[in-house]
Amino acid sequence: MYKKIITMTAWRRPDYTRNVIDNLKKCIGFEEYTLLPTIEPGYPEVLKIFDELPNCEVIVNDKVLGCGTNTFKSLQRGFSISDFVIHLEDDTVPGIDSLKYFEWIYKKYKDDREIFTGTAYNNVKKINPRNYFTVYRSPWFLPWMWCTWQDRFEEMKGEWNFGSWDVDLNVRTRKNRYEICPYIPRSQNIGEYLGTYNNPDYWRRNQYNPIWVNNAPNISFENLTYTELSNIDDTKRFVTEGYKNVLNRDPDVGGFAHYVKEIFSERISRERFLEILRTSKEHKIIFG
Repeated sequence: MYKKIITMTAWRRPDYTRNVIDNLKKCIGFEEYTLLPTIEPGYPEVLKIFDELPNCEVIVNDKVLGCGTNTFKSLQRGFSISDFVIHLEDDTVPGIDSLKYFEWIYKKYKDDREIFTGTAYNNVKKINPRNYFTVYRSPWFLPWMWCTWQDRFEEMKGEWNFGSWDVDLNVRTRKNRYEICPYIPRSQNIGEYLGTYNNPDYWRRNQYNPIWVNNAPNISFENLTYTELSNIDDTKRFVTEGYKNVLNRDPDVGGFAHYVKEIFSERISRERFLEILRTSKEHKIIFG
């Protein structure tokens, strides 16, 4: 049964949590949703932030579970109510149309077995306005505001890694499936401090988005129509041919996934990809 559910995990960062909730309240259609926070204990100032929300049902853990276990518990809770869940963390700020974007994903890809998850996040440095409402299939998994369906979660449950859960979903459980990714991010990672695997320098270089849906120039939300760009197969063929032509071999799994993602999301050009191969150590070893 489909219900409009958002699950959320939170712990010891009240300033971050406040930022997330303030922006969530601005999301188009949020009044139609039920928010299900699963909160680690010991920080009453975090708990207090949720008191002002009428459509909110809070659970506080008896002890600190850690990110992997708390995420699993949160998702289980959501899927006991709905066959589709949007998941949010306390350092992931939702964009203004993010809920409508996920609703579109739910309907569009529910029966598409190539799609494992949907994400609101992307890491881009520039964006063409013609792609404000376009998405693509990315051979990856990103955990900074994401969604999935009950049947996909059943697969996750059987293989859940309570340590590096997100890495494991990406490299093992996902297999060869895709996530739906927006060209312009529908979420912002603000986890500069107190992250499990993060530090301020890494965050600025790899996770912060200088441009995202909430500050995109001249963007309009009057007509929310999303479109998938369907040239991923051409990108995959190009990457495969690039490896064969430049390095005289088939691409390795990691390199293939990485460069398909980078080229398709326009983070690097096709020309730059070929240049990387031509100037690689492997190329020099083979051809001198």
